[in-house]
Amino acid sequence: MGNESLRTNDSVDEILDTYGRMVYRLAYARTKNRYDADDVMQEVFLRYIRSGKEFADEEHRRAWLIRATINCSKTLLSSAWFRKTSPLEDTLTCLLYTSPSPRDCS
Repeated sequence: MGNESLRTNDSVDEILDTYGRMVYRLAYARTKNRYDADDVMQEVFLRYIRSGKEFADEEHRRAWLIRATINCSKTLLSSAWFRKTSPLEDTLTCLLYTSPSPRDCS
């Protein structure tokens, strides 16, 4: 596919260079996890490429990316998969220091 996106006037590298750090920082601030922030960032830019929206100026493009990042973060944080996970550190701490049985740490 090269550097050209599915969009007509943008290259993927240019958009990522311009807005990638902003999107990642916002996603990380909302998810508190670098892996989830990576997933959100990937989803935001896939939506951007697929959307085909024309923006009046760079401020509109920036606002769209911010809103998409917030929406993707909310979707991830409210998903059933995310609600049923627990941080590994909590489980390990429970197993190592408080409970003789793994079932007690679920």
